[in-house]
Amino acid sequence: FRENDLHFALDSATLTDPDAARAVLAPLAAWLAADPTHHHVQLRGRTDSSGTPQHNLDLAARRAATVKTLLLNMNPAITDPQITTLAEGSTFDGFLPDTRPDGTPDPVAAAANRHVLAIATTT
Repeated sequence: FRENDLHFALDSATLTDPDAARAVLAPLAAWLAADPTHHHVQLRGRTDSSGTPQHNLDLAARRAATVKTLLLNMNPAITDPQITTLAEGSTFDGFLPDTRPDGTPDPVAAAANRHVLAIATTT
């Protein structure tokens, strides 16, 4: 899935559309469940720049935890150790500047920055 497929509102760790998120995550959940010993995923929580760095890291951690909980609840074969989380806040490669040159907020860029990225690995 693409990170922008899982949407979060401003200053929120609640998915805006949990049913759509489940549909997006279904292939990842099936892949994790197929081989709990060797299939793993790291969930990286990300934010826009509207909060303090510490607030953004806390929010990013909660966003990643939301997606982890959703995945764990999707299939009983998925195990907790398969899923790790990392809070990146607004300090990640690919961050879109969410303030325009004139200093006004860019809501489209800010919304794009509010996501969780999944990195799947096989060991």
